[in-house]
Amino acid sequence: RVRRNYGVVDWVLISGSVLFRYDYWDGGFRKGGAKGRRKGMWVSKRIILAGGVGTRIAEETTVKSKAMVTIGEHPILWHIMKSAVTYDIHEFIVALGYKGETIKKFFLEYHNLANNITIDLSTGYINHHGMEAEPWRVHLIETGIKTMTAGRLGRLKSWIGNDTFPVTYTDGPSDVDLTELLAFHK
Repeated sequence: RVRRNYGVVDWVLISGSVLFRYDYWDGGFRKGGAKGRRKGMWVSKRIILAGGVGTRIAEETTVKSKAMVTIGEHPILWHIMKSAVTYDIHEFIVALGYKGETIKKFFLEYHNLANNITIDLSTGYINHHGMEAEPWRVHLIETGIKTMTAGRLGRLKSWIGNDTFPVTYTDGPSDVDLTELLAFHK
């Protein structure tokens, strides 16, 4: 879906070189092999705006971030990141806001919860067995609880530089083909 009218914006081109992408619920998950740079993709990072309150799902978001609402066994944020891997994107900048501490706790506890562990209570040493984890680099950046979209992106400027990058909200995973969509807007 591409809309370039007033109202809801899916893509905005800034200064001729920086591309912002806003994902909306499209009803599915990306399936298939890696795409990414081998098919003309020219991005290495994905920005995820995870600061919204989530008023439409208030029964869930009174205790956690909207990004941490689960679909199956994993939070929405995990599904969004997992789908980006099909495009060879392994680095994520997450703009935190409302209940951002729940996102930080998820990633801080990820290794401990995803693997078998041995804990020496006398020393506090933790030994991870298996060390299965996603090959992701995740930057969790506080952007303010009441900050709006443009303000969040502005606060990420030093993390982004002049790179082209897709941006998504955590409203839901999408099956939009990023390679085709980025090529269309290039």
